[in-house]
Amino acid sequence: QEWSEWSACSSGCGGGYQERIRQVANEAQGKDGRCPDDRSGQRYDLQMCNTNRCSGTEQCSTRQNIVIAVDQSAYVTDAARIAQTSFIKQFLARFRGNGTNASRVGVVQFGNGDILPDGTVRTAHVVSRMTENVGDVELSLQDKLQKSNGFPNLGQGLRAAGELCSVDVRFEEFGGLRSCGSRVGVASFLSSMDACADGCRSNDDCLAFRFAEAANASLPAVCEFYSERSSDVAGCTTKYAGKVYDLIQPEPCVVVVLAGGRPPFMGQALLKSKQLSKRNIRTLVVSFASGADTDALKSIASEPQKANFLSLSGWEAFSATRLAMAADSCPSGGALEPKLLDASCLASTAAGCGSAAAAVRCCNADATTCRGVGLGCIISNITHAEATCKSTGLRLCSPDELETGICCTPECGMSERLTWTSQESKRRWAVDMTLARACPESQSPVPPSP
Repeated sequence: QEWSEWSACSSGCGGGYQERIRQVANEAQGKDGRCPDDRSGQRYDLQMCNTNRCSGTEQCSTRQNIVIAVDQSAYVTDAARIAQTSFIKQFLARFRGNGTNASRVGVVQFGNGDILPDGTVRTAHVVSRMTENVGDVELSLQDKLQKSNGFPNLGQGLRAAGELCSVDVRFEEFGGLRSCGSRVGVASFLSSMDACADGCRSNDDCLAFRFAEAANASLPAVCEFYSERSSDVAGCTTKYAGKVYDLIQPEPCVVVVLAGGRPPFMGQALLKSKQLSKRNIRTLVVSFASGADTDALKSIASEPQKANFLSLSGWEAFSATRLAMAADSCPSGGALEPKLLDASCLASTAAGCGSAAAAVRCCNADATTCRGVGLGCIISNITHAEATCKSTGLRLCSPDELETGICCTPECGMSERLTWTSQESKRRWAVDMTLARACPESQSPVPPSP
């Protein structure tokens, strides 16, 4: 058949992917007949999209379910745990919605892995059940997220996350029906039907409720399940067709895995990830591991893996990145656009800091003079620039001061006009990229009209 339309982009910014496929029109015939594999180039195509850089102000206002699975195993240091928790809070702060547009968020913790006497692996535990209240999730992080010294039982973590995606039931109210009020698990509800349904059975109407994916519920099945209270299944189906259908359709669910190392039972984790995919639950893996562990964790991400895997350069990347502005020191010669460059420094010496480089020019206290040539026309990182200016009793100039042309020094050959300034910012790159993948429709808020 012909190629399908390109799918929606997997990421709102920072570079995502689109897929298109070709279905088989007629199966191959004969002993040796065989159609091309569904992932071969003849039937599958992938292209990049939304390659624009994330602004750092994007927010998610799409209704969907997000479950964060947090690695708290012995692999994760105390510093990494603190960084993870800070990351999660910043990530949650990007969810802005209310009513029908509010996302539901839950958290599970794995890393308490241990082999039990019966030979099974200890289950992961739920830190926060699904809720639209981000504040409640943050309180749960503070009270219930605990350090573990086990191995990363990721398979059990994915299982717990999948249950949060699809087993929580929210009972709705229709036609004045008030019954079985709170959220309970499907299994719990079915096992205690007699206890909670007394008020339901006296009502002839159908009980309309969100069923998520449990038991592959369909509209007739929901009505038939409650036929004890409504003998007219066909009438029930017709009466509540639109409303019930909306309620039982599962909202999109994404499991965001924060993992610091390869789980020892990879087979279990891979199997569980595939099972989630079959239920349309996407697994997005954010790895702060290294080497072969990173490759192993990538295999757990949903297809296409390029769109659902994010590799961080260690747990430090959870933290905010320091940025400093470099501006044109000779704007009269056709001004160059200012740039925010990476100003982070984890090295012990200025010389060993980041690769982002710009010219070093220093202003005096009242910005009446500027030195560049006398410093040796240096091009270096921000830490070296700050140290150089300080050692001579000067300081970095502000963007406005550079705009006056005070630091325009042709003697340096102007090989580098972009010059470090004193203006700084912070960017949480890991938050930006994770949000863009977890919520592809995330957007920066529109400023109010003047």
